[in-house]
Amino acid sequence: MNDKLPSEILDSLKIMGFIKGGEVVDYQGLTGGVASDIWRIDIYPTGGRDCVAEGVVENDQHRTFCIKRALSQLRVEQTWEVSTDRNAYEVRWFQTVAEFFSHEVVPRILAHDEKHGVFAMDFLPPENYPVWKNQLRDGVVDPVTAQQVASTLGQIHQRSALPSLRSELIQQFDTSHLFYQIRIEPYFLAAAKKHPDVRCNIENLANILATTQTALVHGDISPKNILVGENGPIFLDAECAIYGDPAFDIAFLLNHLLLKSVWRPLLLDQLLHCFTVAYEAYLSNVNWEDSSEFEKRACAFLGVFLLARIDGKSPVEYITKEKYKEFVRNIARTILEKKIGTFQEICDLWKQDASYLE
Repeated sequence: MNDKLPSEILDSLKIMGFIKGGEVVDYQGLTGGVASDIWRIDIYPTGGRDCVAEGVVENDQHRTFCIKRALSQLRVEQTWEVSTDRNAYEVRWFQTVAEFFSHEVVPRILAHDEKHGVFAMDFLPPENYPVWKNQLRDGVVDPVTAQQVASTLGQIHQRSALPSLRSELIQQFDTSHLFYQIRIEPYFLAAAKKHPDVRCNIENLANILATTQTALVHGDISPKNILVGENGPIFLDAECAIYGDPAFDIAFLLNHLLLKSVWRPLLLDQLLHCFTVAYEAYLSNVNWEDSSEFEKRACAFLGVFLLARIDGKSPVEYITKEKYKEFVRNIARTILEKKIGTFQEICDLWKQDASYLE
């Protein structure tokens, strides 16, 4: 991210009505992953921070929020270009999901400059809303968080799968072009190219994923995109939103819990317990199709994700040793070749082979 706030962001702040006169803008770059720039914005009345501190103006004239801008070229080593119109669908996902719940599960959208692919949302302070990935990194492995994340995800899918909402949501989230660019090609097809022995299997799964329209999918259910609040998880980063296959989301989440145990092998048992708690909580919400058939498909997607996060366009940054990469690849191939169809079987397989990580 650039250290200096780009002039086009200042223009967007004016367009969205945050700057009207002589306000002073402070900013701080935040971690935005590979796909976006994110800033914390503080807007003070004329005179700036000192006027607020000295009581010259009321503190309620100071506003703090986040600005997010989608990037066209993602920050990865390989060429990975994605249309910035995904910014509008991310806003729409937040707004739609907010209507499903009486409590906070997404940040509040404050304004949107759709033309320039920029939106403003609430700033949620890290001391009150820690990032789940940071907690896992630091050894804070709470199964309640895993249960709440998976249960909330299941409720989003269950609600959006209602026949009364289906046609409207399909129209609102007609993002197959984006989902191909940001998920199917860099994950499924890139992994297929690297692993010709399971290429046909992966390509068939990619076709299923591309043609399934069942529920509102987030597309990036990763611990880095989930804040742990007092009242439950807050979901961020819905740039991949689509009305598609919900099996994608739960497989994506469970994949991260497995990979974190390679990153933090001393937490293996705790992370596998979270894996079990999460899939059980999620599956209790599956009523839009036969749950066993759903689970089989999600297990296959999970096998692909394991390969993709090692050999796709967006490999996880924390698995660097070749022997650990091979451990993940071997389990992924086993899942795909033997068509393992339950999450518990995958959990057992992972634990059985985990001595390899010592």
